[in-house]
Amino acid sequence: MTNRIVTYAVLAVAVIIGLTAAFWPQREASFIATIYQIFTLMLPILATGAILKYLMQPKHQCCDNCSHCNHCEPQSKA
Repeated sequence: MTNRIVTYAVLAVAVIIGLTAAFWPQREASFIATIYQIFTLMLPILATGAILKYLMQPKHQCCDNCSHCNHCEPQSKA
């Protein structure tokens, strides 16, 4: 539910900024150019970080009690 709310909020902000950029006079829209530059610089860095995080995480994250898990061998409780 929260994921859907965040998705719609980001989409609404993107549409509002897009409409503002399209219909606002160019002389008064310098803040939109600043926002655009920030995202232009930030997105490749965030994408690289997301890819590295995805590639570095283990295939399966085991819990402490793996007796119910088919991905891991059962741990011996000493």
